[in-house]
Amino acid sequence: MLLADPQPSESFDTDAVTPVSIAPPRYIIYYKNNGHDNVLSKAKFGGAVVKEQFEEFNAVVVEFPDEVAAKTFQSVKHDEVEFMELDPPRFLMAGATSDEGQTLGRAYLRGSKADAETQPSAPMRQTQARRKYPLYGLNMIGAHAAQRMAPSQTANVPVCIMDTGYTPNHIDLPGTPFAVGDPSPVESCAVPCCCNSFNQCSACSGSFCSCGAGQYRQTCVSTTGCAALNPFQDGLGHGTHVAGTILALENGGGIVGVCPTCKPLVVRVFDNQGGFTYASGVAAAALKCQSLGAKVINMSLGGPMSTQLEAATFSRLQAAGVLSIAAIGNNPGARMSYPAGYSSVMGVAAVGSNRRRAHFSEYNHAVDITAPGVQILSSYPPGRSSFGFAATMEVSSEGGIATVSTKSAGMFAGSAVGQLPSTGVCVIEGNELATAADNCRGKVCLMANGPGMYSAEEKVDACKDQFGVGAILYGSPDEDLTSSSSPSRDVVISQEEEDVVFVLSLSTTEGEMLASAARTGSLSVSLKVEETESTFVEGAEAGEANKAPRQVSSYKYEDGTSMAAPHVAGAAGLLLAKHPQCSTETVKQALLASARPLPAGAAGGCPSGVPASYCHGRGLLDVYGAMRHLCSSSFCANRTVCAEIEGRRVKPPLHK
Repeated sequence: MLLADPQPSESFDTDAVTPVSIAPPRYIIYYKNNGHDNVLSKAKFGGAVVKEQFEEFNAVVVEFPDEVAAKTFQSVKHDEVEFMELDPPRFLMAGATSDEGQTLGRAYLRGSKADAETQPSAPMRQTQARRKYPLYGLNMIGAHAAQRMAPSQTANVPVCIMDTGYTPNHIDLPGTPFAVGDPSPVESCAVPCCCNSFNQCSACSGSFCSCGAGQYRQTCVSTTGCAALNPFQDGLGHGTHVAGTILALENGGGIVGVCPTCKPLVVRVFDNQGGFTYASGVAAAALKCQSLGAKVINMSLGGPMSTQLEAATFSRLQAAGVLSIAAIGNNPGARMSYPAGYSSVMGVAAVGSNRRRAHFSEYNHAVDITAPGVQILSSYPPGRSSFGFAATMEVSSEGGIATVSTKSAGMFAGSAVGQLPSTGVCVIEGNELATAADNCRGKVCLMANGPGMYSAEEKVDACKDQFGVGAILYGSPDEDLTSSSSPSRDVVISQEEEDVVFVLSLSTTEGEMLASAARTGSLSVSLKVEETESTFVEGAEAGEANKAPRQVSSYKYEDGTSMAAPHVAGAAGLLLAKHPQCSTETVKQALLASARPLPAGAAGGCPSGVPASYCHGRGLLDVYGAMRHLCSSSFCANRTVCAEIEGRRVKPPLHK
């Protein structure tokens, strides 16, 4: 029997880890036509367990109990077998150590420490800190200019995220109604079952089962699926971070992705520890992405050795109009990582804010393009070394500190960040917004957030129209809240960048006490919204029985080619959204043709003698440049977008 040679295994150094040393030996067996049943029977007789089947490629994936059993099977001639190959591991491409993290970090992205500690001398709105995080990556690739192009309506280009899961209750990410997920990774469970599009599963007998129309085959721990490996829970955070870079919403707060209108498809391939999957698992997940309707696939993962199964899978996806994008790898050197190494996959390398190759980014002929991958800020589940915001409120009166409790104080997403010194309070009664008049000038507006004709955002706008410098909304439009909770997690207050005020919340009980005190005497409040380490709240991911999950707003900086790849995936989705008549291949070529060349040598962070094309591929991703390229060279381009470019109504990005 022919055992296919892995390509290539030279010097891929993950601390001398090999596929066999980290997991039971797994092989992909290719059988001849009509040889399926005999191959399965013989493999099982040899002690193998069937892990996955690819009928479209006449292939079956089996796991032998040890190397001896695998070699015994190989040594026997099987007429039904074409050949077999090792099924190598695939790892996440994150967690790299940044070579510029000490000089970049939060201070670089959010302003100097002195700026952060500067407090407004007077309650003027323009002195308050911004509530959004500056994202150097999006500025570097010209994403903001490209996003402003028509059409601005939701395009819903489906982008598949093959990763550790997704946090749908993050304030900056689309929720589950707009995301579709695979109920569990193939590699991690034990019971075969058939699942429908609602992720409802039922067990089926045998290691191979045929599922009915509208169902797909999956491996589960029970008939209800793998609860611990739900795609809409992300115990590690990597997938949530990747998702934020691709498609975080433009909702007035936190971060924004490269393609805020893209639709997330979620196929989970890693468990809560990250660990590893197999090449066959990556191939199965990619085919699942296609079946869910993906136009773009992001794979922030990779590993040594190619397989014919993966190569055939991505060639098929390319022919079907699916654009596959993968991280080039975090093992510095000329070694190859797959799936980025296949010609049918776009391999993405990483640079830092200085536009030099990140020291961890691999360099070889598989690099197609480069994108930001150092100290990338994105969405993250709470309580996993991520950070968020904490809001505090102090009430004072003419006689000193007032006795009004404000323990329930929270912030609305979109609030200003920083400090507002002691400022007077005006009470706006009920829905009578016009009563604000001049008595709210220079003060903090206190308003009930109860049911009525005005939304929370409209009330904040009314406060600002009367020159209020902040707003406190108490209670909830849906229900009264106790003193231990606030409604701010469920609402985003959109504010113009130049007119941002503090927007805090209080429970019904504490809000009414504060309003009563403000009506009877002179009252002032000081507000603070500051960055803090986020904490995990039980039920924040899965929610409680019969209750919606609580929304979270936590973030984290990460390094790796894992962080670079989603910039390209988001760019592809954005181009498809703006130019819906263009094919994925046309978009890919536009991205490559418009990439801005980066230098070789020390200037580009490349080792001596290594060509720039090996370090950076075609160069640095330029989304706005790709828009211009499509308009100048493609009949499929959206003429409305092209007219805006030609009229220079959108300012092009600045490149150093």
